[in-house]
Amino acid sequence: MTEYFETFDEEGRPAGRVARPRVHRYGLWHRAVHVWLFRSDGRVYVQRRAPDKDVSPDCLDVSVGEHLQPGEDFRDAAYRGLAEELGVVGITPVALGGERRVTQHRPGLDIHDREIQQAFHVRYDGEVAPEPTEIATLELWTMERLRAAVARSPEAFTPGLRADLADLDLP
Repeated sequence: MTEYFETFDEEGRPAGRVARPRVHRYGLWHRAVHVWLFRSDGRVYVQRRAPDKDVSPDCLDVSVGEHLQPGEDFRDAAYRGLAEELGVVGITPVALGGERRVTQHRPGLDIHDREIQQAFHVRYDGEVAPEPTEIATLELWTMERLRAAVARSPEAFTPGLRADLADLDLP
């Protein structure tokens, strides 16, 4: 089943719904959300994306990354992503900064990803149940370890995670 994204022009005005593969092939602006899931001891869940993902396969990524569905707002997408990707419900995501634009161009793969993103964080000490079609592995990392690993091997991490570390005041 083809997934459709709401797309936007350079000024952020709606530009219509377009099939996911065309959005990434032609570099159309679309919306996405990141959720950083922390435990109370300060460690954060880092996921390895499934190897068959169309964008950044097998890369390390934020706890939850979700494209918005048509008509959905950022917070609703954060709730949905937590439930679908990690089986986590009943917690309230807190916004980290405002909307920002993040791009990733990989011409060899015919991917030109241009996202309008909003990041969130949550604290949660309950059980998580990673969705295996989305997440290959899920690990708890300290922020110190994460920053060191990104500095050492940035290509192992998604552009979105790297942008979050650079742009946001993470807990």
